[in-house]
Amino acid sequence: MGVEKLWARLRREMEGRGISLRELGRQSGIHHSLLSRLLRGEVAPTHRLLGRLAPALGVDVLVLCQEAGLDSPLPLEEALRGMGAGEGLSEASLTARLAVLAEQAGKPEGDGLIRREFPRKRQETALRGHVLDCLDRLYVRYTEGEVPPALRAEVGGCLLYFILPADCIPDDHFPLGYLDDALVIQRVWNKLAALSVDET
Repeated sequence: MGVEKLWARLRREMEGRGISLRELGRQSGIHHSLLSRLLRGEVAPTHRLLGRLAPALGVDVLVLCQEAGLDSPLPLEEALRGMGAGEGLSEASLTARLAVLAEQAGKPEGDGLIRREFPRKRQETALRGHVLDCLDRLYVRYTEGEVPPALRAEVGGCLLYFILPADCIPDDHFPLGYLDDALVIQRVWNKLAALSVDET
């Protein structure tokens, strides 16, 4: 079956952290008898099982998938559900939420909310790196009128998604709370960048 590397890795991680099978079961939400069968090779590893084990062991789920010989990455929605978040996160839910917020951003009240609340929320955010840079650039372009009319409402919707608490994953759900914000920001930034390239 070729999963001996996975079994060895799981045992090593448990020993390194000094946790028992029962404790790993408690932390991952997987019954200890199923874990025992997995370690004995009686149960085939699945993306779902590994997606629940990885955070409990502090290991990257992709590493566990590779060692198990699972080629395809864990689908995002399944990984989030396995970690106890993301019941409302899907491509469809993000698109629908962004459409509602884009409509709101096109109204004076929505525009005023963006201009009033963005600086405060920006100071509080846990976002970092490239996504935060994209967010900052989106805000500057939006407030300075540098967004093409075809995307203005969508950029405004993205900024409202960041500002408002009604996300697909609540911001206070550590460590995943800003994942949906990051997906929306990156999606809108990519559209803006593509449109800018097309216009040049």
